[in-house]
Amino acid sequence: ALADGPANWARTAAGAVIVPSGDGGAGCGSRAALLDGDASTGWSGQAGASATIALPTAIDVSSIDADPGAVCGDPAGAAASAYELATSADGVTFVPWPGAAQGVRYVRVTLLAASDPGAGSVDLAGLEVIGTTSPLRGPDTVTAATTTAAATTTTAAAPPPATAKPPATPKRATTTKGAKAPAPGPKAAVSTHFTGGTKVSVTCAAACTSRMALTLSAHTRARLHTKVKQAFSHTFRLRKGTWQVTVSVSKHVRSLARHHHVRTLRFSLSTVTSAGATGTATATRTVNLRAY
Repeated sequence: ALADGPANWARTAAGAVIVPSGDGGAGCGSRAALLDGDASTGWSGQAGASATIALPTAIDVSSIDADPGAVCGDPAGAAASAYELATSADGVTFVPWPGAAQGVRYVRVTLLAASDPGAGSVDLAGLEVIGTTSPLRGPDTVTAATTTAAATTTTAAAPPPATAKPPATPKRATTTKGAKAPAPGPKAAVSTHFTGGTKVSVTCAAACTSRMALTLSAHTRARLHTKVKQAFSHTFRLRKGTWQVTVSVSKHVRSLARHHHVRTLRFSLSTVTSAGATGTATATRTVNLRAY
């Protein structure tokens, strides 16, 4: 199970809520079950669906972790194998995680794929947001437009219904003789994608840096009886070109796995690749690895 208590801000008990209010209902399988602290319940959704969590106050985030476990009686293959995390200070502009960490008010998780492609759902057992209250804090009440956490609301009178207008007749496209097609936009300065397991392909249009980290899931940390979160962290300095990088698990974590007879380890593999002011690419996926 993920961390419980005041250390984890993504909990109903801490004041976190799903926005918009009531999005997906309640009970096992709903988005709200991400926040209940019960590892046997959680969110059961479809690939491409997302859930937005409003934290009780602005947080300077040190880590975000999701527990991709099958819930509500779903088969083990329904456990999420890939998901995306993003943070926001205002609930409008979201930045892929790891990215903006200060003054975080909202966290969004998007389901990408299940461990078994044939599973009927993609499941997450819980979410963990660790950090401290931020000096960049805004109002402690989320606006009534997104959640029922606001104490009172004022409802403005609804405007009179507009009269529907018939659709305009589309104009016939015209071309100018001798006109040239617009030139394609510039290629991305950096890009990353996962090629299997802990292998990452990084493409840089110029010299760049790529920080990669393997973070143990909360469930795996509990099985290993350790507070160590990262099994690998390194910043690679790369020249222009495409590079294949394989991230490996630290000897310490493998030793713990042998000692506690844990054969399979679950990690969050994250990359942040930057070519200075010309561009940044981030990516996160969940991986399951054999320890020995």
